[in-house]
Amino acid sequence: MNFKFLLPIAFTAFSALPVAACDSDDNPDVVENGKVISEIDIDGNSTMPNNQEQQLKATLRYNDGSTKVLASSDGVVWNTSDASVLTVTQEGLARSVKAGTSKISVNYQGVKEEKDILVTP
Repeated sequence: MNFKFLLPIAFTAFSALPVAACDSDDNPDVVENGKVISEIDIDGNSTMPNNQEQQLKATLRYNDGSTKVLASSDGVVWNTSDASVLTVTQEGLARSVKAGTSKISVNYQGVKEEKDILVTP
């Protein structure tokens, strides 16, 4: 069998596969209403006392400089890395449970952002 002949065919087949571009945070390019989402910002205090609540806000930033504040009805998913320290609702309401640090994350159409929140005694 002549392998010299198969190499160009294999290279051509694999070079035709689509490649998704990624930004610096390894979020895939996501297009919404014709605009590329560049990042999500999580607005809220990085420190909060125990037994308190704060409303977090997720803001999309597009490559063209425009922004959009996300609501739970947009399909935003909020999570916490340690619910024994800090909980978060799908509306972005964070509640401190005990002193410590927890990472809050927000995900929108595969674009993710995280923020550390320190809960003080």
